[in-house]
Amino acid sequence: MNVLIAGANGKIGRRLIPHLAADNIHVTAMVRDAAQAQSLKELGANDVVVADLEGDCREALKGQHTVIF
Repeated sequence: MNVLIAGANGKIGRRLIPHLAADNIHVTAMVRDAAQAQSLKELGANDVVVADLEGDCREALKGQHTVIF
């Protein structure tokens, strides 16, 4: 299963990533700032995409089964 977490650097996203990763769920973290990528990968995110919900974020949604916001 592929899960995209929008706003992944927020409190809920940072707590959720390790739990999903522990269940072998492919986690894609969506953030607005690329500088946040490394810390999210350290938490267990498989991928990090830089996108903004106020803009065109369709590319980030491709291949995802679920989106958590």
